[in-house]
Amino acid sequence: MDLTFGEQVKILLKRRKMTIKDLADMITEATGRKMSRQNLTQQLGRDNFQEQDMRMIAGILGCSMQVVLVSGEAAAAEPSVFE
Repeated sequence: MDLTFGEQVKILLKRRKMTIKDLADMITEATGRKMSRQNLTQQLGRDNFQEQDMRMIAGILGCSMQVVLVSGEAAAAEPSVFE
């Protein structure tokens, strides 16, 4: 079972002993746009992110991000990976 981006972020936050508010504050600092804890919590729950925001969050968390496309027919086949 694959984890969504939001689920992965929550796991990384827990491993780093960070809160969603910590991440929201870091996003605000990095972008200059106000990000509230409530808004980020909703986005994580809905997994509602644009790719550029996902890449920015990954960078803030010290991670790289890959986009993987897997067709329903070829779930067992090798996925296409883009960085």
